[in-house]
Amino acid sequence: MSSTLITGVDAYGLDRTPKASDFFDEGVLVFRDVLLPEQGQALTLAAEPVMKAWMEHDPQTGRAPNPRQNGYITHFLDHPALLSTNGLRATLDDYLQDPDVVRIIKEILGPSAYLREVTFRFNPSGQNRNGNWHRDTQSITGTDEEEQVMIEKYAKNPPYVVAEYTLTISTETDLCPGSHLRWDDEDEHDIRLADHGRRGEQYVPLTAVRPYLSSGDVMIYHPFIIHRTRRAADRKQRLILGVWTTPEREAEFGGVLPVVG
Repeated sequence: MSSTLITGVDAYGLDRTPKASDFFDEGVLVFRDVLLPEQGQALTLAAEPVMKAWMEHDPQTGRAPNPRQNGYITHFLDHPALLSTNGLRATLDDYLQDPDVVRIIKEILGPSAYLREVTFRFNPSGQNRNGNWHRDTQSITGTDEEEQVMIEKYAKNPPYVVAEYTLTISTETDLCPGSHLRWDDEDEHDIRLADHGRRGEQYVPLTAVRPYLSSGDVMIYHPFIIHRTRRAADRKQRLILGVWTTPEREAEFGGVLPVVG
């Protein structure tokens, strides 16, 4: 097991013109400068009142949340504070529906691809915490054998695609490129599943990379790739997570799609 990982996308060759074929091979693509840095910074400032309103009252639960634990707003585009801010909503829609990003996503998923779920994520006020290494498959399968069958079935035909739209500099997501095409090696399996995934706080797989995203970048990845999310209380994090799918894929997958948080 390793305690270090490759940092920055240049180390792995992800800093290139995004192509659907590369997504099928690597399971991750990075789009640079979808927004200018100053546009991303302006969006960050504009989103602060929405976050403040949510901290006082979460309309999904009817009460104030615990930002020390949570650090995310689900159903972000439906939040009343956002709906009342036309300029912010329009700029966000342009970012989320960037034609170059959408074109690649539709090449991956098909022409009926749509943005199903949007979550706003920020740094919690509590302690720093690394999430467990996981594939999205492990929450909906019961055994290694069931999970392997699902990974093989959807390796180049994902039921959905996860998109990260960064508003501030982000190194929040670690991934193992290409792992969506195969089962875990011994190192990955031990870190991901042994001891209920608790080793992920201390160790990282030897295959892992940590993409460096600037404000205005977008990263998309296959949900069955081995990955984890890092929650940092000691640095400002603002990003938007989206789930893209198609009605056909959602129906085929039984409607079991995540609310990203």
